[in-house]
Amino acid sequence: MGRKAIDVEVELEKNIIPRITLNERSAPHGPIAPIKKLVITENQSPINSIEKIYYDTDLLATDAVEYLGKEKIDVSTIIRIFSAGMLGKEKNRRLVPTRWSITATDDILSKQKVDSVKKFQELGEYRIFTNTFFGNRFVIIFVPDAWAFEMIETWFRGAFMNPSGKDIVNFPAI
Repeated sequence: MGRKAIDVEVELEKNIIPRITLNERSAPHGPIAPIKKLVITENQSPINSIEKIYYDTDLLATDAVEYLGKEKIDVSTIIRIFSAGMLGKEKNRRLVPTRWSITATDDILSKQKVDSVKKFQELGEYRIFTNTFFGNRFVIIFVPDAWAFEMIETWFRGAFMNPSGKDIVNFPAI
C-alpha cells in the first residue's frame, strides 16, 4: 500500500479471457488470464501512516482504522489493508474476506463520525438537499430534532440491482 502504483512485468500462460463479472455480492471483475511469471520492477514508497500501523503489532485493528481515517487515508485503501490482515495485534492478524473488511471499516469509521455529528448544535429548521452523482439521485432531509438517521435505497427499472423489471424496487430501510 504505497504512494503510487508500481511497474510490473507480466507473462501470461494463455490469452486473456474477455469477460466481465458483475453481481451484487462482489466487486466487478474484469478480463482474466493465468499468470506464468510476474516481476516487480521497482520499489514502493510506503505511506507513513500505513507503515506506522503495520509495524505497531500492539495496536487494535479498531484503533488502527480510526487512526487511518483521521490521517485522511482513502476508505478503499483502509478496506484493502484490513482485508490483507495488516491491522491489529500481531497474534490476531488474519486475511479477512473483502465483504467483512468493507463492513468492519465502514462500521468503525461511521461510529467515529456519528460521535462527532451528535455534538453539533440542533438546526432549528427543515433543510432539503439533492444531488445526482453517477446516475444516482440523493435526497437529504434535515429535520429539527434529536440526531437520528434513516436511509432508503430505491432501484429503478433497468438498474443492475433491479433485474425484476418492476418500475421501482425499494431496498429494505437501514
